[in-house]
Amino acid sequence: MARIPKAQELLVGMAALPASVMGNALLRLTRPGSGPRLYGLADTAPAGGPLSVDSFSADGLRTLTAVALAYGDSVDVTGPLVVVHTELRPERRPDAEAVVRMTAATLARRDQLLAEGKYLELDDTDPQEVLDHGQWSEAGVEVVVDGGAPRHEAVSVVHPRGDEADRTGFWAFSTPAEQARVIVAGRHPCPEQVLLARVTDLEPYFSGNRSRALRLVKLAFS
Repeated sequence: MARIPKAQELLVGMAALPASVMGNALLRLTRPGSGPRLYGLADTAPAGGPLSVDSFSADGLRTLTAVALAYGDSVDVTGPLVVVHTELRPERRPDAEAVVRMTAATLARRDQLLAEGKYLELDDTDPQEVLDHGQWSEAGVEVVVDGGAPRHEAVSVVHPRGDEADRTGFWAFSTPAEQARVIVAGRHPCPEQVLLARVTDLEPYFSGNRSRALRLVKLAFS
């Protein structure tokens, strides 16, 4: 006699579908030899945890405009996390400083929702409260892109609840790359140096998306 799945089991099974659909769509947009140049961490060890595609956007699912790759645990707010955003149409958001602050504030607000158990609100993260009321400071980082010469970039650091600002809050910075703008953001200590390299294979990131979706569903309905 067939066993009828429990509601949570059905939801867990369904959670993997969006990740699979996203993966297939993104693979079509990043075919080897014809896809855009995407960037990620050259050394993934310091971030620890799984790899995943944090987000991506496209014009009509034909032309890729941005991809964000995550390094570390995006569900457990106590661990380190680095997200590398490749913006392929930076002219659409010309104020790089505002984009950097928005990126750091969005990551901070998303972690607040995770800590509060508001898993179903993650897709509608509004960073405005952090932008308005967080305590901001500035740091510096050395950046190397594709093995090139080191460059120094300013880092925006925010503590969303107004705690004393230092390098251990949520941080983000922007750096130019070939036909793109790269924004790197993270939680916990901002590194002294960030090494970026081109990413040509996204397959290792998709398993992290499926795992994240399953964990969030289990947390939301446990």
